[in-house]
Amino acid sequence: MNLFNKDKKSALEAKEMAQFVAFGPVIFQVARIMRDAGILTVIEDAGKQGLTHQEILAAVNLPDYGLRVLLE
Repeated sequence: MNLFNKDKKSALEAKEMAQFVAFGPVIFQVARIMRDAGILTVIEDAGKQGLTHQEILAAVNLPDYGLRVLLE
């Protein structure tokens, strides 16, 4: 029984899938922190016009560096 004979993914596709799986918990935690800090609400309330980094910073209680890391 060889489970790898029918693998149709290229090495690049396999690497991308591995990164997707590896970064899943990080992405989840970032989304949770952004929700709890009110960042997602501020962005949603701005609508299609959007907000600058400075406008979001003024609306939430986070340091500049922390907000920048979360937004990136």
